[in-house]
Amino acid sequence: MSVAKKIIMGVDTGPSVKTIANSIEWSKPTGETLYKVYSSASDDNRIYTNSIWYKVGGVNSYLIMGTTSNNAGGGNSYAYTYFYENYLGFDVYNYNNGGTRMRFRTAVNSTLFGVNGDWHHLHIAVDSTQGTTADRVKIYIDGTQITSFQSGYATYPPQNQDMFPLTSISNGTHFDGSGKALTSYIGNGFTVAGYTTYGFTGNLADVNVVDGIALPVDTFAKDIAGTWTPLEYTGSYGSNGFNLNMANGAFGTDSSGNGNNFTSVNIASGDVSSNVPPA
Repeated sequence: MSVAKKIIMGVDTGPSVKTIANSIEWSKPTGETLYKVYSSASDDNRIYTNSIWYKVGGVNSYLIMGTTSNNAGGGNSYAYTYFYENYLGFDVYNYNNGGTRMRFRTAVNSTLFGVNGDWHHLHIAVDSTQGTTADRVKIYIDGTQITSFQSGYATYPPQNQDMFPLTSISNGTHFDGSGKALTSYIGNGFTVAGYTTYGFTGNLADVNVVDGIALPVDTFAKDIAGTWTPLEYTGSYGSNGFNLNMANGAFGTDSSGNGNNFTSVNIASGDVSSNVPPA
């Protein structure tokens, strides 16, 4: 893997700073969403990275990213990353593989997960091949690993368990073995099925998913003079990975080079904002 780097007078100064031009402002009642139906094989169902910049706009902002093996989500496999009442939730459930689950709810923290007008960076690295249980899921906010979770809400996957929710495997069935269409959502989980209850409220920018690689937290951002700052990434995204820059008029266009474009629903030019991280 590689990242873009600056070289100044022969000295490697590390990855280049990324200028994020746009964010999308999501409003739960209007049901904005980006979605994609996946059908291709993952590079490794056990390993992936999520990176996204967010600014919470409501106490119950709810879904940032989600995947479900049917559009209504009932009784099937799913994966959700969401905010609710000043905590972050990350929940992946493999219904057809013995009900295997990984589930996390952070301690309540209004500074990181509440309505405060600040941009934050979420980085989640999953690698169930790791021998040490706590190394299989790592969650970071602004470069700091989250290690404090609500009681009963720090469930790690079994070693080598398939838990990648944006994939199908080579026999045509998905990571959960269901064979159902697997749909991924950004900003609202069920808009396509007519639901708007679980939508995000706030701004999202620079959404990255890397298939088959668990990347370190300083891959997409780093501390520069006390500010957690976006970085350019030019490494592999794997087969099902993507980068959504939220460009005006091309809201769901994948900038990774993979062509994993998302379809936009109820998103218009007026939803595109110049309010971007870091701020």
